[in-house]
Amino acid sequence: MISNLRSTFKDIKSIDTLIVTGGTSNIIDQDMVKDTFEKVVFVLDAELANVRGFYKYGLTEVGD
Repeated sequence: MISNLRSTFKDIKSIDTLIVTGGTSNIIDQDMVKDTFEKVVFVLDAELANVRGFYKYGLTEVGD
């Protein structure tokens, strides 16, 4: 995951905070990621975080 983040974000130092969501964030070595990157946040209920975000985004697209 660390090498993927480094290759995906060429200028990783320009990112203020990495917010890690999704079920995989529960099975990776979070300490290793925190030691590698300056500011990392692992969200609570990571498995549902993406679903909640997509739902909220969907609500903004539907309109009233």
